[in-house]
Amino acid sequence: MMSIAMDIKYPDLFAASFLVAGQWDPTKVQPLASDKFWIVVSEGDLKAYPGQNAITAELEKHGAKVSRAVWDGRSTLEEFAAAVDRMQAENNPINYAVLRKGTVVPPGQVDDGGSNHVNTWRIAYTIEGIRDWLFKQHK
Repeated sequence: MMSIAMDIKYPDLFAASFLVAGQWDPTKVQPLASDKFWIVVSEGDLKAYPGQNAITAELEKHGAKVSRAVWDGRSTLEEFAAAVDRMQAENNPINYAVLRKGTVVPPGQVDDGGSNHVNTWRIAYTIEGIRDWLFKQHK
């Protein structure tokens, strides 16, 4: 959420942002419509998932182009790499990857909204292609 706040307040500071399981008031994101984002959220996250849907809808309303995909949170590094490549090939400034419900929470944990929320980070930050994409961006 801090990335969204900083992107709004300091629009020229970052070339792109990586939003993981984030939430924000969608009525305040219009200034971000021309920015670059990679968003990862879990379908089972009862707050961040509908929140990110509302944010991306608002950005699209203001001209943003968004690539969307649903990924299996249990994918191998190679499968994630291929999924990242497919999204990048669309060449849109916003990439929105949803981790399919039931594939995010490890065995032994309760599969609820909170577990989906925190386990999104565990997965998202290991996807090397997203990091690579982030650091290739420029203003």
